[in-house]
Amino acid sequence: MDIIESVVYRRAYGLASDLAEARSHRLAGRLHDAPGAGGDAAEVLAEVRRRLAVGPEHDGLVAKAVENARAGRRPRW
Repeated sequence: MDIIESVVYRRAYGLASDLAEARSHRLAGRLHDAPGAGGDAAEVLAEVRRRLAVGPEHDGLVAKAVENARAGRRPRW
Protein backbone atom coordinates (compact mmCIF):
# COMPACT_ATOMS: atom_id res chain seq x y z
CA MET A 1 0.00 0.00 0.00
CA ASP A 2 1.39 3.38 -0.96
CA ILE A 3 1.13 6.64 0.97
CA ILE A 4 -1.93 7.88 -0.98
CA GLU A 5 -3.89 4.73 -0.20
CA SER A 6 -2.89 4.95 3.47
CA VAL A 7 -4.11 8.55 3.71
CA VAL A 8 -7.38 7.77 1.93
CA TYR A 9 -8.01 4.80 4.20
CA ARG A 10 -7.29 6.73 7.44
CA ARG A 11 -9.44 9.71 6.40
CA ALA A 12 -12.31 7.42 5.37
CA TYR A 13 -12.02 5.43 8.61
CA GLY A 14 -12.01 8.58 10.74
CA LEU A 15 -14.98 10.13 8.97
CA ALA A 16 -16.99 6.89 9.11
CA SER A 17 -16.24 6.56 12.81
CA ASP A 18 -17.36 10.15 13.42
CA LEU A 19 -20.54 9.62 11.43
CA ALA A 20 -21.32 6.41 13.32
CA GLU A 21 -21.18 8.16 16.70
CA ALA A 22 -22.74 11.45 15.54
CA ARG A 23 -26.29 10.63 16.69
CA SER A 24 -25.26 9.76 20.23
CA HIS A 25 -22.81 12.65 20.71
CA ARG A 26 -24.76 15.79 19.87
CA LEU A 27 -22.11 18.37 20.67
CA ALA A 28 -21.30 21.58 18.83
CA GLY A 29 -19.25 20.99 15.72
CA ARG A 30 -20.26 17.35 15.43
CA LEU A 31 -21.82 15.71 12.40
CA HIS A 32 -25.25 14.94 13.92
CA ASP A 33 -27.06 16.77 11.11
CA ALA A 34 -24.92 15.36 8.31
CA PRO A 35 -26.43 12.93 5.80
CA GLY A 36 -25.54 9.41 6.85
CA ALA A 37 -25.03 10.29 10.50
CA GLY A 38 -26.03 7.27 12.52
CA GLY A 39 -27.47 5.68 9.38
CA ASP A 40 -26.98 2.28 7.87
CA ALA A 41 -23.78 1.21 6.13
CA ALA A 42 -24.87 2.34 2.66
CA GLU A 43 -25.73 5.86 3.87
CA VAL A 44 -22.45 6.23 5.74
CA LEU A 45 -20.48 4.91 2.77
CA ALA A 46 -22.21 7.33 0.39
CA GLU A 47 -21.49 10.29 2.70
CA VAL A 48 -17.83 9.31 3.13
CA ARG A 49 -17.40 8.98 -0.64
CA ARG A 50 -19.10 12.34 -1.18
CA ARG A 51 -16.98 14.17 1.41
CA LEU A 52 -13.65 12.65 0.38
CA ALA A 53 -14.37 12.89 -3.37
CA VAL A 54 -11.88 10.16 -4.22
CA GLY A 55 -11.84 8.45 -7.58
CA PRO A 56 -13.32 5.06 -8.37
CA GLU A 57 -9.89 3.44 -7.99
CA HIS A 58 -10.24 3.87 -4.21
CA ASP A 59 -13.87 2.70 -3.84
CA GLY A 60 -12.89 -0.68 -2.40
CA LEU A 61 -10.48 0.89 0.04
CA VAL A 62 -13.08 3.39 1.26
CA ALA A 63 -15.69 0.62 1.60
CA LYS A 64 -13.27 -1.47 3.68
CA ALA A 65 -12.49 1.51 5.93
CA VAL A 66 -16.20 2.19 6.51
CA GLU A 67 -16.82 -1.49 7.23
CA ASN A 68 -13.99 -1.59 9.78
CA ALA A 69 -15.14 1.62 11.48
CA ARG A 70 -18.76 0.48 11.75
CA ALA A 71 -17.70 -2.91 13.13
CA GLY A 72 -15.63 -1.22 15.83
CA ARG A 73 -12.36 -2.65 14.57
CA ARG A 74 -9.15 -0.68 14.83
CA PRO A 75 -7.82 0.87 11.61
CA ARG A 76 -5.48 -1.32 9.59
CA TRP A 77 -2.71 1.32 9.41
